[in-house]
Amino acid sequence: MKVRHHWPNTKLTKIWATLLVVIVVGSSACRKESADGSSIPAHGTPPNVILVSIDTLRADHMSLYGYSRSTTPFLEELAEDAIVFDQFSQNGGGTLPSHVTMLTSLYPRTHQIFPGRDVPMPESMVTLAEHLKIHRYETGGFVDCIWLTRKFGFSQGFDHFDDQGGNIVSIGPKVFDWLHDQPASPFFLFLHVYDVHSKPDGLPYHCPEPFFSENLRFNSDSFDGCRSGLCATRFLRMVNARLDEGKEISDFLTPEEIKFLVELYDTGIAYIDEQMRLLIEELKSLGLYDNSLIVVTADHGENFMEHNRLLHSLGLYDTVTQVPLIIKMPEDAFGGTRVPHIASIVDIVPTILDIVGLPALPVSQGKSLVPMFAEDLPISDEVYIWQALRTERWKYVKTRGELFDLQDDPGERLNQASAHPDLVKAFDEKLQALETKAVADRADLKALSMAGEGSTGLSEEEIDQLKSLGYLDGDQ
Repeated sequence: MKVRHHWPNTKLTKIWATLLVVIVVGSSACRKESADGSSIPAHGTPPNVILVSIDTLRADHMSLYGYSRSTTPFLEELAEDAIVFDQFSQNGGGTLPSHVTMLTSLYPRTHQIFPGRDVPMPESMVTLAEHLKIHRYETGGFVDCIWLTRKFGFSQGFDHFDDQGGNIVSIGPKVFDWLHDQPASPFFLFLHVYDVHSKPDGLPYHCPEPFFSENLRFNSDSFDGCRSGLCATRFLRMVNARLDEGKEISDFLTPEEIKFLVELYDTGIAYIDEQMRLLIEELKSLGLYDNSLIVVTADHGENFMEHNRLLHSLGLYDTVTQVPLIIKMPEDAFGGTRVPHIASIVDIVPTILDIVGLPALPVSQGKSLVPMFAEDLPISDEVYIWQALRTERWKYVKTRGELFDLQDDPGERLNQASAHPDLVKAFDEKLQALETKAVADRADLKALSMAGEGSTGLSEEEIDQLKSLGYLDGDQ
């Protein structure tokens, strides 16, 4: 017998707020047809919802997005049944703030959890898991990072929540066991995998054997991951600090060694791609695949010296902000569709709720992406990324006074700000308006004043683990 979660009294206010905004949606209104006649299935049988977040997965290092190396052959297969978004961004920050946005549809400026502010998500904030639970979904969460543990508030709304970590080799079997135990009612599975992320010791990026050796094409005998008494992420963080002081990358790594870092990273992506194959095969063997909405995305990307930086600091460039989004609809509706328009992580929750035919969260700053693939209609002119704005052509980075023409300069190398002062002014005004609205939304959500008032209660061991991954000094 399953033990139901008993809500503490502090939750009652937000649960009733959610229930009061229920919108009745007829099944005919939920069915949308594409050019080839495919449609979103009516909601007689609620679909399962599976949200997979692959931490630190940079979109342009996936062969699905045109990368030269075949890093994601399985996700390319999945794309034949799915919708792929070609210009999808996160909304600022690293693992912690990005996942809060992913699960609440609130911008970092509103939820107030951002790099350098390692506070838990307040219980007053309504998450996707809580919303689906209210609507009779069984909910299960499996995460592999301290940032996403119950200490940071991520267990909210989950009937079963596993934050023991251990990489996908440990988490995967537990996910399969949970799937086997699910009743006939619909379920929500949130799976967060950390294997692509840089490591605290040894080589900065690596995955289990024999996959590692069998897929690593290039090797560097001169670099074992350690230098200057530091290894892996700690070493790369030290390099970033020295680069900020004016040192040259050649003082620490040769061009061949940087290529080696990229090769290590790419091998990790290929490994997780294979793990996604195993997950989908399991869903198919259990008869769950056809009636499941499957969303695959990431919280941020990674730098490899494109902007004189490693890891994912300086997180407003496309190397960090551009992440994948793959949506496999129930019954494979709209399979094979590529969406060219811009969108972002804040739109994930509204999209999921729209597809399964449920009302929006009480407060939601994102928009449903359904019109983008059902009618080929953009939903917004720009994406709000913390201190930056991105349109389909331009990227404005306010903190560095930079303006890039992505059409002619996709690598964001030539600052056009001085050549387009009127455009910079327009972007400044738009960014200020978005920030003002985000702050106003926070003021309307009185309970959000709780953000930052709680304590995570991290142990010294956990704090040391985060520091070994380069955290607790402004980057997540």
